[in-house]
Amino acid sequence: MTESIHVERIAPDSTHLVHAARLHADCMPETITSQRGALTLAGIYRRLLRHGHSIYVATKRENVVGGIVVMEHQQHRSTLFTLVHRPQSWLGAIRQLGVASFFQQLRDVVAVQRIASKLPAHNYIVAVYVDSATRRAGVARQLLTQAMESARARGVVLAVDTLQSNSAAQHLYRSLGFMEYQRTKKSVIFTLGVK
Repeated sequence: MTESIHVERIAPDSTHLVHAARLHADCMPETITSQRGALTLAGIYRRLLRHGHSIYVATKRENVVGGIVVMEHQQHRSTLFTLVHRPQSWLGAIRQLGVASFFQQLRDVVAVQRIASKLPAHNYIVAVYVDSATRRAGVARQLLTQAMESARARGVVLAVDTLQSNSAAQHLYRSLGFMEYQRTKKSVIFTLGVK
């Protein structure tokens, strides 16, 4: 008998927040944000939640096994806070990724944001991550379904990006009805609900 996975939207004071931030950093080590560390991620998560954005976690026996971070349409973006929160964390990311890789990723993030700014009213999925021991159990699909329902209820488009090399994520997004919207040098942007 398989154990059930429970998906819930967390609050800024949730006991799951720190565990979700740690799992995010562990599951996506190649990203700038993850390289800034779980402590920085937890601070960013709290700020996003306080400004009306959504973070859903999947739990199994009260352990966080996955998460999804959604920037909600018309909510305060808090970009400056994200940049200046724990500024020393940027040095760690540069050291871990190397200067060239760091700036390549940063350029791609800016390109993705520029493209996303041209979309109609939308929620944007910033990150989807699932613990390696729980993958292939439908956790990412459950998390994405939650984000899809939220966007549908608000009457907005849903968008997400992934690396061009991440064929598994691309397959999942397509299976849920997402359509490829545009590409950057490194990423593919998918949308759901763009007419």
